[in-house]
Amino acid sequence: MKKKLSAVLLAGLLVLSLAACGPSIRDGVPGQLMKTRFFSFTVQSAQVVTRGDYTPEAGFKLVDVVIEATNTYNDALPMLDMDFNIWLGGREPTGAVEDDMYFPLDPLDDTFAPIQYTLAVGEGRTYHYLYEIPEETTTFDLIHFEQFVDAEENVTTGDAHFVKVTLE
Repeated sequence: MKKKLSAVLLAGLLVLSLAACGPSIRDGVPGQLMKTRFFSFTVQSAQVVTRGDYTPEAGFKLVDVVIEATNTYNDALPMLDMDFNIWLGGREPTGAVEDDMYFPLDPLDDTFAPIQYTLAVGEGRTYHYLYEIPEETTTFDLIHFEQFVDAEENVTTGDAHFVKVTLE
């Protein structure tokens, strides 16, 4: 099921309304290299799956998304599984944010992204991310929002990266 939105992720959604004021929206498709300020990533695949060790809630299905991320920054880079989320809200959300955002489930085995991990300089890793989304969903955006925290813990938002995925 969806995890609760943190204040930091809500700040990231401001990109949708502030795109004309600075941050930009970058669109991509599976297989395309997406470059952020700190790392690059590629959505390698996405497919509906069934698992014997997890049953989705009624009206939902499981989607396994494989993502490769590589640290392009000049220092070790902490990563979270929630750096990549499924967004069903389009470019102009009409409902509550929490109705359109789906977070990865906790890892079920070692092929899934840990909740938190660190990429060394130049290091790349490929992980599975498992999401529980509405059963009728056939397309979605896999999203990453750049976010910056200064010494006073003020959060600012950078670019938003949307990878348009169609399930077959």
